[in-house]
Amino acid sequence: LVLLGVGTWAAWARPHSEEIPVYVEPYGVLDQAPNEQTAIVDPAGLYFIQNNRPDLAGGASRAIYHELGISRNGGFGQDVTNSISETSEAKSVFNDAHFDVIHVAAPDLREVQDQADACKKLISSYTNVFKEFASNQRNLHELRLLPVSGGIFAGKYLPSLPIMTATAVDKALSDLKGSTWIDVLKRTTLKMCIFTAAEQDSYMDAFTRRGDQGVRSCHMQGDVDG
Repeated sequence: LVLLGVGTWAAWARPHSEEIPVYVEPYGVLDQAPNEQTAIVDPAGLYFIQNNRPDLAGGASRAIYHELGISRNGGFGQDVTNSISETSEAKSVFNDAHFDVIHVAAPDLREVQDQADACKKLISSYTNVFKEFASNQRNLHELRLLPVSGGIFAGKYLPSLPIMTATAVDKALSDLKGSTWIDVLKRTTLKMCIFTAAEQDSYMDAFTRRGDQGVRSCHMQGDVDG
């Protein structure tokens, strides 16, 4: 099911178990002025967190750190560096820009040979992001996601990443069924923000179809071509 409105572009689909829509939006997580009721996801490199070097990051993370001012001074802070020591771990912090950022150690899929393993890492990442968001005590209303392993981190999986991402989000939400976390997420606007224009159609299509072939995509055995 695709929803189109005046001056907007969005797709949404419902996970099988919890019926939480995810809207696909044609802008980055920093666009549309995030506020105190918004959390955005930072697809951080584990190396940059462990070494407290946000100034070395690129892509979406670089833009986020510039907005936060941590690329020039201060680093991630002890809450983040002490909480994230492995891939897919996440930590939410409120910052001087007056919105929450959920730093997640994005899987570097260039290091993962098997697609099923790559999908498991994506599922774990989104599960941890959802738990961090739902554990927040500040009554947040909107969570802006993005492809956590996009760009160079996607490696040979780049052509498959839209459907892998959609399936991982779906599975992460499904795995939280019956938890207090899912109760919070049901009251939240979930957005998948796609900054690159050339990728927007493929993510919209993936999120509208994530219930069928996407499931098979994340349970394939063996490598993808490439």
